Amino acid sequence: MQRIAVIGAAAVGDYIFRLDRLPEKGEIVRLDPGEPDRLIPGGCAPNIAAGLQSLGKISPTLYYPVGEDLKKLGIQAVWDETGIRQHLTVVKGEPSGRAWMYMQPDGTTMCFSMLGAAGTANPPAEEIEEDWVVVAPLFNAFTRAYLEQAIRQKKRITLTGIGDGQILPYLDQVDNLILNRCEAAALSAAAGCGGEQALSRQYAGLTMFVTYGSQGSALYRSGWRTAIPAVQAERLVDFTGAGDAYTSGVLSALAAGAGVEEAACFGAANASFVLQNFGGLTGMPAWGDLEARLKKQFPQRTAAEKGGILS
Repeated sequence: MQRIAVIGAAAVGDYIFRLDRLPEKGEIVRLDPGEPDRLIPGGCAPNIAAGLQSLGKISPTLYYPVGEDLKKLGIQAVWDETGIRQHLTVVKGEPSGRAWMYMQPDGTTMCFSMLGAAGTANPPAEEIEEDWVVVAPLFNAFTRAYLEQAIRQKKRITLTGIGDGQILPYLDQVDNLILNRCEAAALSAAAGCGGEQALSRQYAGLTMFVTYGSQGSALYRSGWRTAIPAVQAERLVDFTGAGDAYTSGVLSALAAGAGVEEAACFGAANASFVLQNFGGLTGMPAWGDLEARLKKQFPQRTAAEKGGILS
């Protein structure tokens, strides 16, 4: 089985709160406290690694900076249970990163992050053993060093969830870019482009996936846009980790030999399962679950895709 390095530097978990709507500047809104002291295991890179492991098409190793408190927080046990390999950089004297998520009913979220170890870790000077590399937020000294190493080693590279203009000099050496609409808008503005299609034309060798929540997603190649329909969840419980699940679905499908359009459909299907559960590391489906949901919701589309991994 092919192997992929999942590289990130952010939270190891989230405190998740729900509210009727996000506040305007200076406004006070009522907060549903839920379980404010419960740290829900999460973080973009850990979510992606766990999703890849669950789908079973490519074997992930998580590269991540953490504090010495990882075991005490209960996160280490959760990561061990997923079965993913872990290549951790432990930063002494710093807590593991975590985030406070405030979410309104449609999934629009306000996030406050405490980076801790993720903000101070220096990556070891080493080669990356895996052939595939995915770098997830945030883009800082840790993730930048690994991205530059992956480029030197000519790895197959995906960037996800990073709308920071600092990645622009690297995009002509990256295979895939996966963003939500806000990240895509920020990156387009940083590049001085008139939007996602213009950004895609500027980086013609890049395949770009952009997600739009309930409106589905889109695939961009050399300025050409292909709309990808949303896959419906059986119920909506929590939006945390849906973008990470889209990423792990896309990469798993590509590893299985899918074309990019078909891979985007698998990304959408994987995200639909994560929406049905609380937190980004719970209720992750197996590959067969994605196939079954896609065939059920899009029977004509999947029947027409001769030679694809759904046919």
